[in-house]
Amino acid sequence: MSGIGKWLGTTRTRLVWAGWATSVSGVIWLLVWVHFLASHGSSAFDQKRTPLGLDWHDTSRFLVVALALIMLALAIAPVRRGSGVDLARFVALGGWGSAAVGIIVALGVSEWGASGLSFTSNAARLGSLMIAFGTLAGAVATIAFGRYVLRDGLLPRGTAVPLSVGMLAAVPWLQATIWGFAFGLTWLAIGMVLLSRTHNSGADTS
Repeated sequence: MSGIGKWLGTTRTRLVWAGWATSVSGVIWLLVWVHFLASHGSSAFDQKRTPLGLDWHDTSRFLVVALALIMLALAIAPVRRGSGVDLARFVALGGWGSAAVGIIVALGVSEWGASGLSFTSNAARLGSLMIAFGTLAGAVATIAFGRYVLRDGLLPRGTAVPLSVGMLAAVPWLQATIWGFAFGLTWLAIGMVLLSRTHNSGADTS
């Protein structure tokens, strides 16, 4: 159990926190996805619109919060310890953390409300690489971690395939496509299932 998990205490408490963290993360991701379509558009050509006075670069910064919530849920998930569990959790946390830092590096050079960010700067290129490799590592490791989540009965086994497909949607990192929607919906679904199963967790001790 991670240090944060020990502090939270019971299995049920950690399930509730993990459920809310993943649910809110999914909602944030879906809202950013909607704003991306409204500002950038669904094509490769940036429409450079600013609905609500915000460019898509602005709202994409909120994905850092979404990823932080995903990392929180992974850290406190009440999964039985083991070398495989610890490794999968470590790589997943590192991957999503790298992606979050990559967003900050890539978008930190732009001003709020200023459309047309160029990704030709060294910082933007570095951030893009961190996002690409971070999401790949995070998605694959989270799927591996999910095996232990299923083993311990925190999620129904029937959710394995659809949730794995949704998790891999992070790899293209294309907010303008169905992939961005699928990734956000996946985390929202995970959160809702965790919350719905808390009363059946069958444990009130760590």
